[in-house]
Amino acid sequence: PEVAAAAEHGMVRWVEPVIVVDVAYREYLPGGLRHPSFKGQRGDLDPGSITRDAL
Repeated sequence: PEVAAAAEHGMVRWVEPVIVVDVAYREYLPGGLRHPSFKGQRGDLDPGSITRDAL
């Protein structure tokens, strides 16, 4: 519902995955990640193989 409302106002841009990265975070909240930090790129993984369940 929140994403649909944001999309209607042009606030969402859907993209195709092209890289996989490692990200550390303190907590996974309904609105997103709390204190995310980029840890590096993962060249050994195919972007198409990553699913939300893997999070």
